[in-house]
Amino acid sequence: MLGRPVSERLDGFTREAAREPLSSRRELYGELLRCPTYLLHCGEKPVDGTETRSFHSGDTFSVWADPDCGSGGVWIPVFSREEHVSAFVAQRGLAGQRGEHWQWMRHDPGRVYGLLHDVPCLSGILLSPGISGGVRLEWPEVDALSAGHPPDEAPVLYEMPAEGYRIPEGTDCRWGELDGELSPPGGRQLLFPEAGRPERHEFRRLVRLRLEGAEPAWTPCRHLTAALRSFARRCGDAPEYEALLLAALAHFGMAGEAEAACRRAMARRERRPIAFSILSKVLLRSGRLDECVEVCKEGMAECPEERSLYLHRTLAHAQLEDLDAAREVARGALSRFPECEELERFL
Repeated sequence: MLGRPVSERLDGFTREAAREPLSSRRELYGELLRCPTYLLHCGEKPVDGTETRSFHSGDTFSVWADPDCGSGGVWIPVFSREEHVSAFVAQRGLAGQRGEHWQWMRHDPGRVYGLLHDVPCLSGILLSPGISGGVRLEWPEVDALSAGHPPDEAPVLYEMPAEGYRIPEGTDCRWGELDGELSPPGGRQLLFPEAGRPERHEFRRLVRLRLEGAEPAWTPCRHLTAALRSFARRCGDAPEYEALLLAALAHFGMAGEAEAACRRAMARRERRPIAFSILSKVLLRSGRLDECVEVCKEGMAECPEERSLYLHRTLAHAQLEDLDAAREVARGALSRFPECEELERFL
């Protein structure tokens, strides 16, 4: 594809990734860091009559997002060309309200990915949805692009965030062979029919299940979290499965889904300590530091024995370069948790 315009090369790699979800994305990631991109913005009609706005440092803007009703996360359409944005608006019959006007918002190469971190419950981006249905890039991939480097190639492998988990008795398990296209590790594929059939691109991120008396089993991360939701419902909203679900969502980099699940869990008093802990972790990792500090303050007042809140708040203050506040929180935490070595370096 050398010699073709940048946007055409990106469109070609997007089409290839949509057609072959498990193929290498090395070229696609490279083009995403070299190409300008466009978001769908709703605002006042430009005075000069143009349909395109350029983003400037300090600008604030609204952006179109598609909610995932099942998980609570949101996906942001990102486009490689202005005409793709227009086609998206026309296809969906979108219309602005109260004098608002749909616009293309252009961003310089690599600029958009860091900006999207501030979107609440961000699951990831849907790249050029008009090209063969588009390509989903999950939060860890968006995070890597925001740092200016290509994400890890598939398969991305995870261990469970906690030991001692057990699949509920009576669960229907389906074994199969792993897809050789991914050059997977040893072991077999394990799926749970009650969690639905995973989409092919979900096999790019796998988690290992260590089952007693069985060889290593691998299942897509999203499929496992769907199974954990189902297990919790089937077992009468068993708290151990919900706690494991919250931890798994954060551990697998499903930041938007983790944030949404934590906020739902806070409606139940007994789930609030783990929800505060996981939510503060997600906000810290997403760079939403002021929000992290506020969540930690609320959690510490309500759940003073939740040690992770002190650590997350200290780290958030440090990243905000408020070292006096970081030291103050660390000092108070060490008086309560003297064995916490992670906090000693702030004194």
